[in-house]
Amino acid sequence: MRIDERFTLEVPVDGAFAFLSDVRRVAGCVPGVEDLTEQEDGSYTARLKVQLGPIKASFDGEVSLT
Repeated sequence: MRIDERFTLEVPVDGAFAFLSDVRRVAGCVPGVEDLTEQEDGSYTARLKVQLGPIKASFDGEVSLT
């Protein structure tokens, strides 16, 4: 799955890059993210739980910055 989103930040480029490079800070902005764990190779595993009406889903995934 690929998720694309565009937005404008009213901060200096260095500040935005520092924030967006911090996986834990970004994860705190995504509703439903839980169990974020850093792996030995620098990647992260996480669980995302969502609910839409009576339907609940949980997704496990891996995050890496390139």
